[in-house]
Amino acid sequence: LVLLLALLFFFLACVVRGEGPRGAGHSTVPPLLTSFRPPRQTRTQAARMQQIRREAAVLSLKARPEVEQYMGTNWTRAGLDPSLQHLSDRELFERFSWEMRHLQVLHNAPTTLANSNSSLVHDDTAGRISFKNGYLQNVCHRYIFGGPENKVDVLSYTGNIFTPYFGMPGYSPNFTTTESNECLLFNANNLRKTSQGNVFYGAMTYVLDTYALRDRLFMEAWDAGNIMYFYAVKGIPRPPLGTLHHFEHLVLPQQHYFNLPYPNFWGVPPQVPCCDYALSELLNRWWVPGTAVPTQGMLKANPYYEVMTIGNVLLPEDLLYAVAVFASSSPIYPDLGVWGSSYGEEMRRFLGESHRPLVWANSDGSAMVLDAEVGAVEGHRITEQDRAWFAEQWHTLKPTVGGFRALAAAAPPHLLLSLPTWESRHVCAEVEKHPANRVLGVDATGACVYWRAAAAAAEA
Repeated sequence: LVLLLALLFFFLACVVRGEGPRGAGHSTVPPLLTSFRPPRQTRTQAARMQQIRREAAVLSLKARPEVEQYMGTNWTRAGLDPSLQHLSDRELFERFSWEMRHLQVLHNAPTTLANSNSSLVHDDTAGRISFKNGYLQNVCHRYIFGGPENKVDVLSYTGNIFTPYFGMPGYSPNFTTTESNECLLFNANNLRKTSQGNVFYGAMTYVLDTYALRDRLFMEAWDAGNIMYFYAVKGIPRPPLGTLHHFEHLVLPQQHYFNLPYPNFWGVPPQVPCCDYALSELLNRWWVPGTAVPTQGMLKANPYYEVMTIGNVLLPEDLLYAVAVFASSSPIYPDLGVWGSSYGEEMRRFLGESHRPLVWANSDGSAMVLDAEVGAVEGHRITEQDRAWFAEQWHTLKPTVGGFRALAAAAPPHLLLSLPTWESRHVCAEVEKHPANRVLGVDATGACVYWRAAAAAAEA
């Protein structure tokens, strides 16, 4: 009963605009600037990660036959596009596994104070401060360093999720700066392969370098807050944890979660259908060109396998690239776009100096345009002419939906990015063999877009 009441308090305090998530409270201008960065990982976190990895390897191997069999069920096959029906259950499973291992891992956070106040949750630090700090702050850091979080909210995270579900040791009510490093950071995989990430958590999309973070990431079947809610209120057992490479035992639990009725406190209108999700929605999105971003079932609210950083994300060392929203196009989130803004200038300068690429997008299914002035990709693909052209667009295009369409329409093919997919896997196959190469995807000329870690000044 105590756990149930605590969880209900946590979720009612954290949920905003009827979707299920992570944080609390409106932001004010926080200090949050720090002179030092936290360690990549504490000893406690490293030991727990080793346990998760060992357990996940066993569980995922055991689950593979069941997941492969699920590919042949009517629930999956009925909605599968005709162009994919010829694939055997084994072929679907192999493709699915490849895609899961190549999905981006995203951390969305606010760009500015205004964006923070209009975001769904308020437990992340705005970009300007993160650039200066050189790391992404978890909710415990924010509490310690003067953020708007209160102790009740923070202890809800640590006491209701981090310890009972993630298996971390208990946190003291008056934890120190050192102990705040033991807290975890919320991320998500890009399950629907959207262009701009989960901007309802903040318009700044940090695409994380999963190779650099390979010892600091574990995966859940869904969103931890929602998993704990359904465990406490509905008695649904919590699935075990997995990793980016051993996740098969999380697949069927997610299918179950994604077809549960929406909790009443989410405030979802009764006319919105639920319980209509099938895995074919993702397979069609991934492999059938032109398929819209799916919104069935829980894909409306928390469309991902949550990926936790059991450690800290350092900037720029743990960043693959960033995605920025060109213009605000949603009345619900009016402060997304940063094209032509002072924040945009600061972001572009930070990424350029850090040798990390920047991509511009404007909706879940929009084009993705590489910032030619920021550059930071290999292959001499970006010319001085490209840089001059992009500089002109930066100063002349208006931050509107039409402005983004004009940018995308005029961009040369080698500046148009597509995310990795099974069909294009051969393009970057040789590049991926070298551990220093970091792949973004494929451009419109059919070339692999990547950068080389050894060339990054920030890692010298």
